Amino acid sequence: MTHLVVNRSVTRQLLLMFAGLALVLVAIDVMWEPRIDIDLPVLGHVEFDMGIAGPPETNDDGALTSRGHAQRRQDILWSSVFIVTGGAILVFAGMGLARRHGILELTDQALRARILSTSGYLDVPWSDIEAVRSGTDDTGSEVDDPLLIVSVRNPATYPANLWGAEWRGDELRIAAGTWATPVEEVVVHASLLAERHDETAAALHSETEEVE
Repeated sequence: MTHLVVNRSVTRQLLLMFAGLALVLVAIDVMWEPRIDIDLPVLGHVEFDMGIAGPPETNDDGALTSRGHAQRRQDILWSSVFIVTGGAILVFAGMGLARRHGILELTDQALRARILSTSGYLDVPWSDIEAVRSGTDDTGSEVDDPLLIVSVRNPATYPANLWGAEWRGDELRIAAGTWATPVEEVVVHASLLAERHDETAAALHSETEEVE
């Protein structure tokens, strides 16, 4: 039985999409240098460049100078970088919104985290879990991203290369910054399930001893 399913935060995915879209729009602006050239009833003829970088340098005949050619190459380079980066962010965020499967599940048997790959779960049985707690990223980043920290009894039996998680000694540290469910709530549910498993295992062991 599954007791809790944690999904990605829709708000964060939408913010990522807006960030990706902004990069693509900036790239278009730099690459094609949109220009307003219209006649308005009150203001008359209006003409100006909308480009962020501004037009490249030209001579009196309107031809690009050597500096203008260098500026144009630089604009193309930066716009290409922005388009690729923005497009990748848009695809990543869109896939996150489209795939509404859980990235972490708490079941009767195990804590299941989608950290083997973009579609692979790592199952950690409750019998292998000593404790579950929350924490923050202490690697020196400016943003203290929340973590789900799982103390595991046999870490050597699990894969070392993970997505969105890492091993630090016997602790499995899972990034929780994109979760829709607060990591503290996950800790409460996980701790209760781990405690229930320990009580069930102890009761079964006691019954076995009585039979013997």
